[in-house]
Amino acid sequence: DCLVLGFFNQSTLTGLAEKINHLSDGKFLEILKQNNFSGKSEELFWLPYFPSIAAKSILCVGFDPKKIGEPTTFYRILKNLFSFLQKSQQKNIILEFASALTEYYSKAYILTKIGQIARETEYQFTDFKQNPSPISHFNAFYLESHFSDLSNFEKFFQNGLCIGNAVNQAKH
Repeated sequence: DCLVLGFFNQSTLTGLAEKINHLSDGKFLEILKQNNFSGKSEELFWLPYFPSIAAKSILCVGFDPKKIGEPTTFYRILKNLFSFLQKSQQKNIILEFASALTEYYSKAYILTKIGQIARETEYQFTDFKQNPSPISHFNAFYLESHFSDLSNFEKFFQNGLCIGNAVNQAKH
Protein backbone atom coordinates (compact mmCIF):
# COMPACT_ATOMS: atom_id res chain seq x y z
CA ASP A 1 0.00 0.00 0.00
CA CYS A 2 2.57 2.58 1.07
CA LEU A 3 6.25 3.09 0.36
CA VAL A 4 7.92 5.17 3.09
CA LEU A 5 11.01 7.07 1.92
CA GLY A 6 13.39 8.90 4.22
CA PHE A 7 14.95 12.22 3.29
CA PHE A 8 17.79 14.08 4.92
CA ASN A 9 17.09 17.03 2.64
CA GLN A 10 15.09 17.55 -0.51
CA SER A 11 17.95 18.35 -2.83
CA THR A 12 19.82 15.07 -2.28
CA LEU A 13 17.87 12.00 -3.26
CA THR A 14 19.31 8.66 -2.23
CA GLY A 15 18.53 5.00 -2.77
CA LEU A 16 15.05 4.23 -3.95
CA ALA A 17 13.98 7.90 -4.06
CA GLU A 18 16.72 8.52 -6.60
CA LYS A 19 15.59 5.53 -8.69
CA ILE A 20 11.96 6.68 -8.62
CA ASN A 21 13.03 10.16 -9.70
CA HIS A 22 15.09 8.68 -12.55
CA LEU A 23 12.21 6.43 -13.71
CA SER A 24 9.84 9.41 -13.67
CA ASP A 25 12.24 11.64 -15.64
CA GLY A 26 12.62 14.01 -12.68
CA LYS A 27 8.89 14.37 -11.94
CA PHE A 28 9.26 13.00 -8.39
CA LEU A 29 11.71 15.71 -7.31
CA GLU A 30 9.66 18.30 -9.18
CA ILE A 31 6.53 17.35 -7.17
CA LEU A 32 8.47 17.55 -3.91
CA LYS A 33 9.70 21.04 -4.79
CA GLN A 34 6.26 22.23 -5.94
CA ASN A 35 4.82 21.16 -2.59
CA ASN A 36 7.64 22.73 -0.56
CA PHE A 37 8.79 19.44 0.94
CA SER A 38 12.24 20.25 2.30
CA GLY A 39 13.02 16.99 4.13
CA LYS A 40 13.48 18.77 7.43
CA SER A 41 13.12 16.78 10.63
CA GLU A 42 9.64 15.37 11.32
CA GLU A 43 8.19 16.70 8.06
CA LEU A 44 5.79 14.35 6.25
CA PHE A 45 4.61 14.59 2.66
CA TRP A 46 2.13 12.08 1.23
CA LEU A 47 1.60 11.28 -2.42
CA PRO A 48 -1.59 9.21 -2.57
CA TYR A 49 -0.67 8.11 -6.10
CA PHE A 50 2.49 8.21 -8.15
CA PRO A 51 2.83 6.60 -11.59
CA SER A 52 5.78 4.33 -12.41
CA ILE A 53 5.74 2.43 -9.10
CA ALA A 54 3.74 -0.55 -7.84
CA ALA A 55 3.00 0.93 -4.40
CA LYS A 56 -0.34 2.72 -4.12
CA SER A 57 1.20 5.70 -2.33
CA ILE A 58 4.46 7.24 -1.19
CA LEU A 59 5.08 8.84 2.18
CA CYS A 60 8.16 11.05 2.41
CA VAL A 61 9.64 11.50 5.89
CA GLY A 62 12.15 14.19 6.82
CA PHE A 63 15.19 13.35 8.93
CA ASP A 64 17.48 16.18 9.96
CA PRO A 65 21.00 14.69 10.06
CA LYS A 66 21.88 17.12 12.88
CA LYS A 67 18.98 15.91 15.05
CA ILE A 68 18.36 12.28 14.07
CA GLY A 69 21.04 11.09 16.50
CA GLU A 70 18.88 12.35 19.38
CA PRO A 71 16.64 9.46 20.57
CA THR A 72 13.73 11.80 21.35
CA THR A 73 13.75 13.16 17.79
CA PHE A 74 13.91 9.64 16.35
CA TYR A 75 11.00 8.61 18.59
CA ARG A 76 8.86 11.62 17.53
CA ILE A 77 9.54 10.96 13.85
CA LEU A 78 8.47 7.32 14.14
CA LYS A 79 5.44 8.26 16.27
CA ASN A 80 4.26 10.80 13.65
CA LEU A 81 4.96 8.32 10.86
CA PHE A 82 2.94 5.47 12.36
CA SER A 83 0.10 7.75 13.43
CA PHE A 84 -0.18 8.99 9.85
CA LEU A 85 -0.03 5.47 8.41
CA GLN A 86 -2.82 4.34 10.68
CA LYS A 87 -5.04 7.37 10.08
CA SER A 88 -4.63 6.98 6.31
CA GLN A 89 -5.47 3.26 6.66
CA GLN A 90 -2.30 1.91 5.09
CA LYS A 91 -2.07 -1.87 5.49
CA ASN A 92 1.19 -3.03 3.90
CA ILE A 93 4.13 -0.79 4.64
CA ILE A 94 7.55 -0.73 2.98
CA LEU A 95 10.03 1.15 5.16
CA GLU A 96 12.86 2.17 2.85
CA PHE A 97 14.53 4.66 5.17
CA ALA A 98 15.83 2.31 7.87
CA SER A 99 19.24 1.56 6.32
CA ALA A 100 20.09 5.28 6.23
CA LEU A 101 19.66 5.36 10.01
CA THR A 102 22.30 2.70 10.68
CA GLU A 103 24.86 5.50 10.74
CA TYR A 104 23.18 6.71 13.94
CA TYR A 105 21.64 3.57 15.51
CA SER A 106 22.18 -0.19 15.49
CA LYS A 107 19.88 -2.30 13.35
CA ALA A 108 18.57 -3.99 16.50
CA TYR A 109 17.65 -0.62 18.04
CA ILE A 110 15.89 0.51 14.85
CA LEU A 111 13.81 -2.67 14.62
CA THR A 112 12.96 -2.57 18.31
CA LYS A 113 11.80 1.06 18.08
CA ILE A 114 9.74 0.36 14.94
CA GLY A 115 7.95 -2.48 16.74
CA GLN A 116 7.47 -0.45 19.92
CA ILE A 117 6.07 2.62 18.25
CA ALA A 118 3.87 0.66 15.83
CA ARG A 119 2.28 -0.92 18.91
CA GLU A 120 2.03 2.32 20.89
CA THR A 121 0.33 4.28 18.11
CA GLU A 122 -2.47 1.75 17.84
CA TYR A 123 -3.62 2.63 21.33
CA GLN A 124 -4.06 6.27 20.38
CA PHE A 125 -7.18 5.50 18.38
CA THR A 126 -10.58 4.92 19.97
CA ASP A 127 -11.58 2.10 17.60
CA PHE A 128 -8.53 0.13 18.74
CA LYS A 129 -9.24 0.78 22.42
CA GLN A 130 -12.65 -0.85 21.98
CA ASN A 131 -11.31 -3.94 20.20
CA PRO A 132 -7.57 -4.40 20.89
CA SER A 133 -5.50 -6.99 19.06
CA PRO A 134 -1.80 -7.12 18.32
CA ILE A 135 -0.81 -4.81 15.44
CA SER A 136 -4.40 -5.10 14.28
CA HIS A 137 -4.26 -2.33 11.73
CA PHE A 138 -1.09 -3.15 9.82
CA ASN A 139 -0.87 -6.35 7.75
CA ALA A 140 2.86 -6.34 7.13
CA PHE A 141 6.05 -4.35 7.39
CA TYR A 142 8.88 -4.75 4.93
CA LEU A 143 12.39 -3.42 5.32
CA GLU A 144 14.98 -3.10 2.63
CA SER A 145 17.39 -6.01 2.09
CA HIS A 146 20.09 -4.15 4.05
CA PHE A 147 18.52 -5.72 7.17
CA SER A 148 18.51 -9.30 5.87
CA ASP A 149 21.88 -10.03 7.50
CA LEU A 150 20.40 -9.52 10.97
CA SER A 151 19.81 -13.08 12.21
CA ASN A 152 17.33 -12.09 14.94
CA PHE A 153 15.36 -9.68 12.77
CA GLU A 154 11.95 -10.78 14.01
CA LYS A 155 13.09 -11.11 17.62
CA PHE A 156 14.03 -7.43 17.79
CA PHE A 157 10.70 -6.40 16.26
CA GLN A 158 8.84 -8.65 18.73
CA ASN A 159 10.82 -7.12 21.61
CA GLY A 160 9.65 -3.72 20.42
CA LEU A 161 6.05 -4.93 20.40
CA CYS A 162 6.44 -6.12 24.00
CA ILE A 163 7.88 -2.75 25.04
CA GLY A 164 4.96 -1.04 23.31
CA ASN A 165 2.54 -3.27 25.21
CA ALA A 166 4.20 -2.35 28.50
CA VAL A 167 4.03 1.36 27.69
CA ASN A 168 0.35 1.03 26.81
CA GLN A 169 -0.38 -0.90 29.99
CA ALA A 170 1.26 1.86 32.00
CA LYS A 171 -0.90 4.49 30.25
CA HIS A 172 -4.17 2.76 31.15
